[in-house]
Amino acid sequence: MAAAAVFPRELRKMARPRNLAIGAAAAAMGALPLLVYNLRQASSTLPENAAWSGDGFVQKAYLPRYTLDGSAIFGEMMRQPAERPGRPRPRKGSPSQSPKLRARRIAA
Repeated sequence: MAAAAVFPRELRKMARPRNLAIGAAAAAMGALPLLVYNLRQASSTLPENAAWSGDGFVQKAYLPRYTLDGSAIFGEMMRQPAERPGRPRPRKGSPSQSPKLRARRIAA
């Protein structure tokens, strides 16, 4: 969709039957597990998982904006930013735990 919006002329030049067949075959190979499941289970994916719900409509109305600015993935793909970042604690036995280094830090 984005390629059609940005490069319509180039895409039309490349839209030959062979290229379209290769693209369709590649998409079908990627979706093969879902296609096989739907064939075996009488197309159960959509009717069992899709349902209209008005619950939380106000929160859902904000999702397109959050998706476009990238903030929708915080907490899912990466951790939330800390309110007050802390320093990582050194492990026991690490050089920064040695008595000499501690003494230097206290004296400084």
